[in-house]
Amino acid sequence: MNSFYKDAWRCVLIFLLMGCSFSDTKNDSESINTDPNPPSSEIVTIKASGANKDSLLGIPRYKIVQSSLDPKKIWLAMESDSGLDTYYSSDGGDSWNWSDSQGWERHLSIARDGDDNIHFINRGDPGEYLRLVNKNGSLEFNPAIEIDAYTQNDQTSGNINAVGSDVIIFTRNANDDQDAVKYYRSTNNGESWNGPYEIFTPVRESRIGSVIIDGAIALVSWNEGSGTSGDPNTIKIYRYDNDTNGFSADTDAIDIIWDDNMTRQYSTTQTQDGWIHVVWVDQVQGEEKDYQIRHSYKKWRDSWPTSVTVEASYQVEMFPLLSAWGNSLFMVYIDEAKVYLKEWNFEDGWASERLLISAQDAKCRYVQIPQYLPADADSLPIVWLEQIGATDDYSVNYKAIYLTERLTP
Repeated sequence: MNSFYKDAWRCVLIFLLMGCSFSDTKNDSESINTDPNPPSSEIVTIKASGANKDSLLGIPRYKIVQSSLDPKKIWLAMESDSGLDTYYSSDGGDSWNWSDSQGWERHLSIARDGDDNIHFINRGDPGEYLRLVNKNGSLEFNPAIEIDAYTQNDQTSGNINAVGSDVIIFTRNANDDQDAVKYYRSTNNGESWNGPYEIFTPVRESRIGSVIIDGAIALVSWNEGSGTSGDPNTIKIYRYDNDTNGFSADTDAIDIIWDDNMTRQYSTTQTQDGWIHVVWVDQVQGEEKDYQIRHSYKKWRDSWPTSVTVEASYQVEMFPLLSAWGNSLFMVYIDEAKVYLKEWNFEDGWASERLLISAQDAKCRYVQIPQYLPADADSLPIVWLEQIGATDDYSVNYKAIYLTERLTP
């Protein structure tokens, strides 16, 4: 064999060896997702029409939960113009095979307790608390309970959260900004209730949400300032204390830079490593109609550090919502009528945004995700509204972001 063929065979052999080496390296890294677009399901239409622009109102209420026993079971509730307003999926959102009509109002809030009961608090007429139970595989509502005389008033808002057998409903009177924010508590999965008890009395307008902090239910309140220097809008947390059988206030509050009602858009959750996360909408300094999403995080009783800007936009209605999965944090929001996702972890901070709904003519509004994902969840359920043409009619759509190739909780 002459030197030319020897050199050719040597090149082939080197190429094959390198190919084997590359193949082994690829197999070792197959679980690493380097695609900027997360693996996801196809879009599923839950409700083709009959929703309105506020059906999935957040800021900061949650309307979708996953089962802690089987994360493929998902419950969704919303305001509806066409009757059907409660939906259930048993296959991770591929199909929505159960529905009901309860007359929900857009300020509806839902939560899941440790025994997989799903709790609903509704405002308006009728204003009711309901509990959905899973008995022998069948779904049924318990009889409605009127929690508060406020629930007869369509200007009164509630919020609900649950952990273990503990369920707490928060109420405020929107007709009287200086009426106390109150709560009702059940320690037996909603079978019986005690209350009302006062938490604090606002000086001006407030907006209430809730979160689980270190295994205890906490109230999160956006409070209006006077608009003068030194008295900004704030966000403050009050956590239930079993030792005192009442709520205790956090040591400090988040100051919102600009005095604007749009800052009522906020969301709160806690990751497994103990970090309490809050995101909110604030004005861009010096730009009256430009807005930004800001983020701050800390552990209970620590001081809030300086916030960071997560996303800036010319759009007012961004509606950010947070979800925690282990030590990972997810945020969904609307920008220019499209749905976006961002992910955070302690080591890397915020990753770049990921466009989830990219159709050029999409007109999306309000996006919902669960406040917490079960540890063994394999997907992040996302639900959003989409305007139908130029009408006042909206569809409700679903997409699952698969977590199998993402960070492990």
